[in-house]
Amino acid sequence: MGGRAVDGALAAARAQALRYRLVVPEIPLRGALGERAGFGTGSSLELEDLRDYVPGDDPRLLDWRAYARTDRLQTRLYRAGGDRLPPGAPLPEPAGPDPAHLAPLCTLRPRSIRVVVSDLLFLREPAREIGPLAHDAARLVLLQLLDPWERAPESEGAVELLDPETGQRLALQLDSAACRRYRERLARHLESWERAARAAAAIFCPVTAAEPAAMFAGPLLHHRVIEPLPC
Repeated sequence: MGGRAVDGALAAARAQALRYRLVVPEIPLRGALGERAGFGTGSSLELEDLRDYVPGDDPRLLDWRAYARTDRLQTRLYRAGGDRLPPGAPLPEPAGPDPAHLAPLCTLRPRSIRVVVSDLLFLREPAREIGPLAHDAARLVLLQLLDPWERAPESEGAVELLDPETGQRLALQLDSAACRRYRERLARHLESWERAARAAAAIFCPVTAAEPAAMFAGPLLHHRVIEPLPC
């Protein structure tokens, strides 16, 4: 894609983006000295909610009464006593090509809206990846973006696949049987991510790359990741 085509695609995406906004959940008030509830969950004595157990949760917080009623392991969430971090930190100055200077920007702030954009095509335990991201978040969105060919390849005979991130090449025979196995494995893989997201009260939103208007008005709107701006 040439420079003009890229500029045109970016302009079209911006034009669509200006018509929508992120869906913002209702966030509890915060305050000091117990006058108002803090953001998120913490270790106070006030029980706020229950959610499905995720590997890595403190087993001491399991609600065995809920398990007896529902036959599901659930973790007790308690209201936080207040903010654990100051509500604003200065951003670091650029420090050259070394990405290490970006590390402070990756700090997850309490009760923040977190949007992860990834193809999720890696072999890791979804619950272990989602757990830290969902912890103390106001909202977590997993936006899984794939090219149409990546989501549903068709048999093309002998092909050479290129990994743009590593430069690795793979030659294979892409027949109908191979495509079917790939689609079946992909479906199982994405189901595991969707289950883990649901258990962590996160939103799993699969998106197929298309024209910006189709992507905004399709899955992003359907999964309530975004909403139209009021007129």
